[in-house]
Amino acid sequence: MRNNYFYNNEAIGLISIYSVLQKIREINIAKITLVLPLLFHEKSLKHIMNDDFEDSSIEEFTSNTHLFVNFNDRFKTYLPICLNVISIMKSSDLISFDNNVISINEQKEIDISKAEIGNRGKQLHDAGHKLANILIENETNLFYQLRVIL
Repeated sequence: MRNNYFYNNEAIGLISIYSVLQKIREINIAKITLVLPLLFHEKSLKHIMNDDFEDSSIEEFTSNTHLFVNFNDRFKTYLPICLNVISIMKSSDLISFDNNVISINEQKEIDISKAEIGNRGKQLHDAGHKLANILIENETNLFYQLRVIL
């Protein structure tokens, strides 16, 4: 696992999480914590970028066991960055909270796809849109399938 803070940080995390929110508009806070461990892992990112991924379920995704051997470790590693990103987005008024649900603020919405975010940012933005389809599933099932230990 690449643990270089300069490679996986709040700025690139914001692009990743915001792209998911752009697609589904609102998400349970528990589910949003799954975004960075999935998108910051190069092999998972490559799998998500496949053309046939958008029609996948979490069960199909996790059938590739080599992608999830250390998922719980990644989850714990990226949780502080995720919480920092949520804090930054909240203080920037990009999102709002209501009953553990994060919603995108449509009055402050930014178009990340047109920003100068570089190749990695563009790849994470595109992958975030694809990942959003899986994150619609029940959070209990998502955490179970990904073997997250809380």
